[in-house]
Amino acid sequence: MSLHSELDNVKIEHDCSQCIYNYSADCSCDRFVPKDMATFLDNVVNTLVKTAEPGKGKKMRMPEYASDNLYTRLMTSVKRHYVMIINDAISEIRKGRKAYLYCLEELRDVISYEPSVMVRYVPDFLAYELWLEK
Repeated sequence: MSLHSELDNVKIEHDCSQCIYNYSADCSCDRFVPKDMATFLDNVVNTLVKTAEPGKGKKMRMPEYASDNLYTRLMTSVKRHYVMIINDAISEIRKGRKAYLYCLEELRDVISYEPSVMVRYVPDFLAYELWLEK
């Protein structure tokens, strides 16, 4: 998934004037790369912290669906896997360890349960490193 798509998914404003490719201001491309990635991602994380809706409870919960429909069962399985990723990250950072996530949606969901999480983008792994300050 492109950074442009990820930013759209978490509703983060961005435009072509921030892009290294210098397309016209009315473009809508999938090749969005910020001129200063570190500063841009710091601003994205700050925006996510301010806008993430607080989670209900201590961890993400999965609503149960009862259906014989194959599509519903498959989507439930995908959603269950996503919830496991989020809860694993929350558990790891609460234990004082580091967790790694690979997209902004996951990051937003962890922030909704732990708004004081520290985040660093690790370009070598294309991942976000998360931890809680002691």
